Amino acid sequence: MSGGSWTCGSDATGSSLWAQSGSNIYYNDGNVEVKEDIITYGNIKIMRNYRYDYVGYSSGHTSPRCSCDTSSTEYDCDPSPFYTNINSGSTCYDWWSNGQVRFTKASGGPWVVESLKYKFQ
Repeated sequence: MSGGSWTCGSDATGSSLWAQSGSNIYYNDGNVEVKEDIITYGNIKIMRNYRYDYVGYSSGHTSPRCSCDTSSTEYDCDPSPFYTNINSGSTCYDWWSNGQVRFTKASGGPWVVESLKYKFQ
């Protein structure tokens, strides 16, 4: 933490190490455990540098693939828009079966994807 601002770094695989289930948070598939009594109030903002908007569907497969496209047989990317810190160029594609979905990069950013208020006690 520096100057009242906290920024979470990304892991080597590019996917999030944090997950939420109800009021519990998990780090790398393990429950986060607080060993000391603390009370902290604040806001956490999850930022992404790039936003890609849905353009349409077409047959065939065109490159480059979007960073969220992990399978060539399934639709992987979130519905428009999807947010990422990986620049896939001005246009990218999510391949599935024998078709693809086209996304274009929006100008501007960075974007706040999620803003959370928290209290740890």
